[in-house]
Amino acid sequence: MKRTVLALVLALSFSLANAQEVSFGYVEWPGVTVKTHVASEILSTLGYDTEMSSLSVPLVLRGVANGDLDAFLGVWVPSMNGMVDPYLDDGSVTQVAVNLNETVYRPAVPTYVYEAGVTSLADLTAYNEQFEQDFYAIEPGNDGNQIMLDAVANGTYGLSDWDIVESSTEAMLAAVGRATDRDEWIVFLAWSPHWMNAVYDIRYLDDPEGIWGSDGYVATVMNTESAEAMPNVSLFLSQLQVTPDMQNLWINRYSRQGQDPAEVASTWISENLDVVLQWADGVTTASGEPASDVLSARFATSE
Repeated sequence: MKRTVLALVLALSFSLANAQEVSFGYVEWPGVTVKTHVASEILSTLGYDTEMSSLSVPLVLRGVANGDLDAFLGVWVPSMNGMVDPYLDDGSVTQVAVNLNETVYRPAVPTYVYEAGVTSLADLTAYNEQFEQDFYAIEPGNDGNQIMLDAVANGTYGLSDWDIVESSTEAMLAAVGRATDRDEWIVFLAWSPHWMNAVYDIRYLDDPEGIWGSDGYVATVMNTESAEAMPNVSLFLSQLQVTPDMQNLWINRYSRQGQDPAEVASTWISENLDVVLQWADGVTTASGEPASDVLSARFATSE
């Protein structure tokens, strides 16, 4: 009996000492923040040591490329193509999944501004005075900001005298809220899924010059060596796919209701174990047990 207990203790100690580490990079966007917590919580339950690092987009992508980070679940295509393509082309980064379809990412205005005649980016300069030549963006280093900064630098749509107001998602949306409360004019960076589409009456602007590309998707990328060294993790991440409704719920609970993202993730996993088990199909724990057994034991709730 003592030998059996000793063997179990030694086996557990060996397992913990040799647990694989999985490091995620993420950007402080509500959707990818909670999505990364969901992935981290599941892999942690499966016996992996997980870490999460909040960084700007360029630093996250560079970290995945050089191996300081293993994965990033927030590559918006096509707007981030210019940032991620060099790493995909040199083979340091691999796209392992499209984790979210049906996305929109481009400038928007309140509906009352749209109905007043601003239906396209090409219409902005006709209303310089109303907009005060300001475009409201989010955190510096973001790909969407860069598209508009390039437009100003290149004089695209006649925007050479405009200012790109860089701040944060929260600050930008606060400005949108103030403007809509007062029926003032504002043009800003918008995307879907996000709660802004339900709270504010907004319309997305046409882009005749095509600087924003077509509406696309969100991809999961991994460091190529990490993907090869951790095929079980790669399999799980390749199967982690969410719907706009899922992400809208996450964003609402975290960004609007102020819940802790780890709490949002854990609660959602318990409420949607059937979805999680689909993601875990064929996946094992770090020690080789069926992932479904461990996840069900941890997250199954009583009827």
